[in-house]
Amino acid sequence: MFAGIFRTFSNTWSIIKTSMVVLRKDKELLLFPLMSFIGVGIVVGVAAIAFLALGSFDRISSSTAGGGEAQLQIGDAIVAVIALFAAITIITYFNAALMGAARHRLKGGDPNVFTGFAAVNKNVSGVIGWSFISTIIFIALTYARSVAEDNFIARIIIDIMGAIWAYMTFFVVPILIVEHVGPIEAIKRSKSYFTRTWGEQLVSGFGFGIFRFLAVIPGVAIGAAVGAISPVAGIIVAIPLVAIGLAVVNALEGIFKMALYEQVVENVQPQFFEPEVLQNAYHPKGVEAYR
Repeated sequence: MFAGIFRTFSNTWSIIKTSMVVLRKDKELLLFPLMSFIGVGIVVGVAAIAFLALGSFDRISSSTAGGGEAQLQIGDAIVAVIALFAAITIITYFNAALMGAARHRLKGGDPNVFTGFAAVNKNVSGVIGWSFISTIIFIALTYARSVAEDNFIARIIIDIMGAIWAYMTFFVVPILIVEHVGPIEAIKRSKSYFTRTWGEQLVSGFGFGIFRFLAVIPGVAIGAAVGAISPVAGIIVAIPLVAIGLAVVNALEGIFKMALYEQVVENVQPQFFEPEVLQNAYHPKGVEAYR
């Protein structure tokens, strides 16, 4: 069992390195996560203005100063839900565009930014529908965690449920842009594909989590150093550096996810990826080895 886990982790590392080769050939793929960050930033700014107009921050400050819970109104909740849905839609849209462009490269093409947009725009309604479902699930899990705040076991169960949902819907976005189905059907198909690759998905998710942590360290460190002289300048320096670091990791993960989809679902060997790496990682017999 442990030998299989280490072999899977080794395969994941090989895929990450190969994804970097693809990214070096198509640096424009970095534009998708960067545009996503900008879009989310705009949503946050608009939401903040709306909260100021509603007096949300004043109510939160007053409640905090008085030692009580924040008394939020229905308007606050509406703005928060709309902002959350908009942010998730933006992130999903640009992730799908990235994967669409990456798929073109993995099939031997020479993509550009418009290649990715063309791929996602063929099923933009499916992307919006999936974003709506994701928003509902996020709110439900967040509410459940808040209710179970003092129950350690309940929180663990909720976190496990969230992780299972994340892994079972691992292939939803590739399915939406390649198979052009609705979000419900995409969830069903992703669940089916998940059973073939669960070991690799778990390890790769852990691996990319580590990469995200490492990616923000340089930006935070440089921002902290500059912030010692000028806090405002430190923030101005840190934000773009952190955004670039996360953009690189997100681009690598998008390439990896599309390569995995190509191998598992379409039974196609993606260009640049060594056949034995994907075959050892995703062959059904390899999955049986973990059980």
